[in-house]
Amino acid sequence: SQTGFPCIWSRPEVLPKSINFTVEICYRIPKVGPYGTGVSVESHDGKTCYARVHADTALNGALLVAGDNHQRVTNPEKWHFLVVSKEGGKWAVSHDNDIVSTFTRDDVACKIVLGNNAANLKPWDFSSLSLQHVKVQYTK
Repeated sequence: SQTGFPCIWSRPEVLPKSINFTVEICYRIPKVGPYGTGVSVESHDGKTCYARVHADTALNGALLVAGDNHQRVTNPEKWHFLVVSKEGGKWAVSHDNDIVSTFTRDDVACKIVLGNNAANLKPWDFSSLSLQHVKVQYTK
């Protein structure tokens, strides 16, 4: 039996501490259900989330959290672009070409998470997630 949601995550340090990067995730959430799903860029140990889009009915749709900023994602069923950039400890998050948040955090290694890694929940009627692409560009 299934004890958790489907979840795919990158290697823990696919986004190394010492390298600047830009991550672009093209996604849509065709159906919002009572159990959530989303996309995120978070620290390699999962303790800090730098940017996350999460959708479930408790949120009445989809919510983007970036730094200290929270904003609703309108029309989550349409294709959207989440772009997360890190240069040293300076972060920038944009959504559909609009800057959502800029902030400073420790320069740490990060991973990409697609889905929801919650355990011991009933595996029915959760939000669906479609991906067009996930692109990582490393910069100096």
